[in-house]
Amino acid sequence: MSSTTLLDPDKISWQQLLTVDPNSDQFLQLAKSLLSSDKHRKFNVSRLSRKEAAQLADVIDTGILQKDTLPKNVKSAAFGILRRISGKFRKLPQSYLLEDGLSKEGDIPFSTRGFATLWKGQYDGNCVAIKMLRLGPEDDKVKIATRFCKEVLLWPYLHHPNVLPVRGFSISTCPLAIVTPWMENGNILEYTRKHPAANRMSLLVDVANGLRYLHRVGQIHGNIRGANVLISSDNPPRACLADFGLFAIMFDVFSMTKVSVNWTAPEIFTPGERDFKPTFASDIYALGMLIYEVLTGRSPFFYKRTKAELAYQVVQENKRPPRPQDAERLGITKPVWDMMVTCWDEKVSARHQIESVIKCLAEAAKVWVADVPAFYLASETGISQVMGLKGEEAQSFVDESYKGVDFGLDRDQLTIWEDIPCPVESIV
Repeated sequence: MSSTTLLDPDKISWQQLLTVDPNSDQFLQLAKSLLSSDKHRKFNVSRLSRKEAAQLADVIDTGILQKDTLPKNVKSAAFGILRRISGKFRKLPQSYLLEDGLSKEGDIPFSTRGFATLWKGQYDGNCVAIKMLRLGPEDDKVKIATRFCKEVLLWPYLHHPNVLPVRGFSISTCPLAIVTPWMENGNILEYTRKHPAANRMSLLVDVANGLRYLHRVGQIHGNIRGANVLISSDNPPRACLADFGLFAIMFDVFSMTKVSVNWTAPEIFTPGERDFKPTFASDIYALGMLIYEVLTGRSPFFYKRTKAELAYQVVQENKRPPRPQDAERLGITKPVWDMMVTCWDEKVSARHQIESVIKCLAEAAKVWVADVPAFYLASETGISQVMGLKGEEAQSFVDESYKGVDFGLDRDQLTIWEDIPCPVESIV
């Protein structure tokens, strides 16, 4: 029987895929016949037993999605079936799971922030990051697990030099966990503090390229900020977007209490606007804020004390960060600043497309000659490298140097800001 001849989809069933060898021509013929028709859209996964659902999920993963010989439309249809199975039965294919051999290092997490707690761990002889979702006693764990299993399906298939690869997941216990390579250089803020002469604009080009890739495959990031951009150990180092999609899983658990307000587009705060769900356009807004954060060394709106105050001013008063008077020293030329402002536009339709952002950043990266102002040196390591200072002497130097930088703030804002210790992390 020729593998190119399609069968009548009304005379075959999905269960038949479980009875044949996934590497056989018969399997490919069955898969193409089922997925090339509209029958896959009407397939009721609720009719499957849990055992059949688990088997079919594995067959779709290894027998269809991982096969280069099948056309994209067949794979796309198969992925839709897999997503429905995973959501209904809260199951992931076996190839996604890293339950055996995954271990945490120590009894204290590396960090706790936002939606997750980060642990350093080991898997298969390699150092990994284990990101466990933060779930409270009152949270609807079944609802979160359902959304988790649907949302993460695409992640292991994402391959781009500027997107942090996902090695797998742990779902056998709560909290749910995401496993990625451990990035020794830390995030882009930590890296540039230790390496103040780094070409920040080039790293931002990496970020924008990673975001373009995510958007092309239909993945919204949802939480772009400096802490979620990690730096590789390559030479030269690469910036990689991490933590994409977590907001989509957790948004109704924390509502606005854990949202990174400083980077969040105004429409996310507006009542009735998509139930706080991020969009491609809100990613562009956040990218503009990330550019400000990386080039200035400060979180956007770092001088605001409360989330409520900031959210009100962003939405009701259309407030955005002022352009620093020292912008040229920071590499924020007029074209770069104009690009950032357009990313922050109140009107979603007026914001830049990602291609325009990449073009602007790439041009700026070619002529990166930013001064290395003292406020970049926000770590003892960086200060020791450039100024030969250490310990309290180094911190005192940073504190005084920050005060000499004109961020374009008015007197009231500056008074508030001067009360905040330097260097300062995000207020959220």
